[in-house]
Amino acid sequence: MMLTADVAVAVIAILALAKIFRLDLVYQSRAASPVSACVDIAARYRPMQRLLDAADFDFLSSHPACNSKMLRQMRTDRVRLFRAYLRSLTLDFARTATGLESVMIASNVDRPDLAKLIGKSRLGFAKGLVVVEIRLVLFRYGLGTVDIQPLVASIARMREQLQLGAMLPAAA
Repeated sequence: MMLTADVAVAVIAILALAKIFRLDLVYQSRAASPVSACVDIAARYRPMQRLLDAADFDFLSSHPACNSKMLRQMRTDRVRLFRAYLRSLTLDFARTATGLESVMIASNVDRPDLAKLIGKSRLGFAKGLVVVEIRLVLFRYGLGTVDIQPLVASIARMREQLQLGAMLPAAA
């Protein structure tokens, strides 16, 4: 029993490190396309939360023709779609961070507030991704739920700063 717990902890640690390194590669690639400030980030990713809504699974399981294979397949498909949204969310985050860095670099005055925001946001986003991935694995086997609100809120805060930074006049 102790061996399986150790294996589970090791697998989770490996998944977490893989997610962090993948996120780091996203940051290093400096996504080339500009961030669209006019897109409502919360509305854009609202369907993501709906993909894992328990009501859909309850409805399907209440149908007489439903079996466990159908439920497993639905969970697998929904998790796959959720991960596609998660990749898009990660790219949006990287684009927003890159946009903020551009504002910071183009500014004629030091912007330690933006540097601090970017650093804290990157760390928080990476931690949030690890938590989402762990919860996603558990969800796939019928355990728990997945909440992406902290990730979306992180991008929204950075986008607000990006819009404010873009409106600030350059200091002489």
